[in-house]
Amino acid sequence: MSKVFRLILTIIVVSLTSAAGCGGGGGGGTPATPAVDTTSPVLSAIKPQSGESVSEADFCHVSVGAQVVQISYSDENLMDFSTFSATITSVGAATGEKIKDITALFSKIDETTIKENSDFGELCSCVLPEEDRLFCFNNNTDTFNMKIDVSIKDAAGNTGTTSISFVVSPTSPPEI
Repeated sequence: MSKVFRLILTIIVVSLTSAAGCGGGGGGGTPATPAVDTTSPVLSAIKPQSGESVSEADFCHVSVGAQVVQISYSDENLMDFSTFSATITSVGAATGEKIKDITALFSKIDETTIKENSDFGELCSCVLPEEDRLFCFNNNTDTFNMKIDVSIKDAAGNTGTTSISFVVSPTSPPEI
């Protein structure tokens, strides 16, 4: 064989061998395994903080611009807001314990924040039947222990949860 032919044959063999197993696009070697997210999102109360006291007027949105519940979301994946759920447990001396699904009372502000919307005040509307409200605003002399439990999944399907416990205190009648 001529030297030129051997050189060409060597170049062809080396090229084929390199492309087959070095990861250079030839399809050889072990394929990369995509990273799988198994980390749950972190949900935290922005407001109220656990243990905080909230006035009945603020809780019932009687105070202009009052906002009671706001939750932060943190994760490497975006939240799947369609999986959000929230319940509230209210305990008062006269009303006993009431548990309500309040999922529909929340809105997504952005990719990191969820807050209650203006319908939150319905929880203490005197117009609603007793079983549909937590208490009747202005007819209330009780302090209520509240607990809100929330959960949401990230885009990978991991669930994050948090609970916020706070107190709703009766609003004092205006002084005359």
